[in-house]
Amino acid sequence: MTTNLTSNTLQTSWRNQAVWSEVANQLKKQIVLSRTSALLLGILGAILATLAAQLATDRPDLARILSIGGAAALVAVTVVARSFGQKHLENWIRARSVSEALKQEAFFYLTRTRPYAEGDPEATLNSRANEILTKVKDLTVLAATVNSKQNEIPKITSPDDYISQRVSQQIEHYYYPKASALGKRLKMCQWAAAGLTAIAALVSGIAGFFHAEWIGAWVAVATTIAGAIVAHAAAARYEHNVLAYYSTAQQLQSLRDQYLDAVNKSAATPPIFDEFVHRCEEVISIENQAWMADWEKLGNSAQPSNTQPTTQIS
Repeated sequence: MTTNLTSNTLQTSWRNQAVWSEVANQLKKQIVLSRTSALLLGILGAILATLAAQLATDRPDLARILSIGGAAALVAVTVVARSFGQKHLENWIRARSVSEALKQEAFFYLTRTRPYAEGDPEATLNSRANEILTKVKDLTVLAATVNSKQNEIPKITSPDDYISQRVSQQIEHYYYPKASALGKRLKMCQWAAAGLTAIAALVSGIAGFFHAEWIGAWVAVATTIAGAIVAHAAAARYEHNVLAYYSTAQQLQSLRDQYLDAVNKSAATPPIFDEFVHRCEEVISIENQAWMADWEKLGNSAQPSNTQPTTQIS
């Protein structure tokens, strides 16, 4: 396996991949920030509105201030949601798709697998990379204004290099850690919502027993906040992404095991390696497309697909 790491075409493609990865990261941060801000502002608005209602008789001036603050917080929720809405989501998905597609082409080139096994690899890479970049021409301004971190081009000189620097790296340093981190966030949201619901039930019982009507308003606040947290976790697609990341890691691990077993049996021929590389890249690509397409649906309410790509190396 001979790879020209000094190829200008490869270096440009790898640099573009890093640029669009950073564009996607920045857009994703804005989306996450807007959704978190909307959650916190909604909670704040509900609390201030309830306080204002309960202080309206004894402290009218303070109640008026709190009422204005609550209304402002709820208006801000709408403003934030509109500022980073569906268009930002679509742009993030497009930028991430382009980054991943360029990275995939780079690894096909580095491993000299289809369509770079013969002919002029540089010309093929140039053509395919340019075709990918045409999909985000309208986002050029974003690409021109980011400072991307330029990682070194992987030195792939053998199948072992591809396994360690691509497959194992994705399994052990991306998919499993991501699944773990998002799983913890999901549990935190679930425990918070469950705790607030339990507190609301307890307080509701206390309010009924002591005929304390003012407490009843806080029951509504607690249940509203619990519902907002559940909705936030659903919009962030924590559960779906945990399943997607974990599933992808397991599929890649299965493909790696099958190929290494073929190596041990001296059956890992170049065609088998070519198939192995394409199956690995296919798994990564399919899972990326699946969860990004799921994100893209309005309302983020669609059920995730259970379709999984085959992982058996022929």
